[in-house]
Amino acid sequence: MHSGARETWKQSKVLVHVLKQIITGERSSKQLGSFITIAEVSGKAMSAGIFALLSLIALLSVNLAVINILPIPVLDGGYLLILGVEGIIRRKLQGRAMKYVILFGWILILALFIFTMWNDIARVFGWN
Repeated sequence: MHSGARETWKQSKVLVHVLKQIITGERSSKQLGSFITIAEVSGKAMSAGIFALLSLIALLSVNLAVINILPIPVLDGGYLLILGVEGIIRRKLQGRAMKYVILFGWILILALFIFTMWNDIARVFGWN
């Protein structure tokens, strides 16, 4: 159990580091993939055996947890950010302000989805 927690922490730190590198331009954003990449990698992991498949499932779970705590509205981390802002301004965001914050979050998530899909389509058809 202890080694599992240690590995989870290690993988979380790796993902945060990679995301930082992508944001700062140290690493290509073309490495981001959508469910197409996940399906391809899952097929390879399945061919490699049950341990590889279970390891991939664990890695995807950790990655999803880390991404979920990013400070993007509509994700859990975004709601924590909103609570923090509300604490600083000492009132709840309501009405239009909250609507625009949530809309911004959805637009950001949709843009990321489209971008990762484009990366996968370009890779599959050799356009990159």
